[in-house]
Amino acid sequence: MTDSIIPEAQPETAADAPKTLAEKRLDLCLRLQLNRRLLEHKLIDSEQEAHFPRSATMRFLSRQSTHQLIKKAANAALGIQTLKSIHYGYSLVKFIRHAFSSHKKVTG
Repeated sequence: MTDSIIPEAQPETAADAPKTLAEKRLDLCLRLQLNRRLLEHKLIDSEQEAHFPRSATMRFLSRQSTHQLIKKAANAALGIQTLKSIHYGYSLVKFIRHAFSSHKKVTG
């Protein structure tokens, strides 16, 4: 069983005339178009027929909705981390102010 829809190359016989460059180019273009359609079918219609990817995990990870969910989770995690950093920075500033103000009271 092969996934290719391109017929196997058959050896030329004496009755077959050699193909011109234009005919070879046309044959190649048709084969490329057929292969592109096959790949498009495998990649786009994979959820209905489960051709590609075979793994359920990879199908889950390759969905557009999963990509959006991962992006939202990453943005939320970065946002939380940023808020924590700002909070720690503010706490540090308050600590330094308190230390200097108490130091001035003791010395002054």
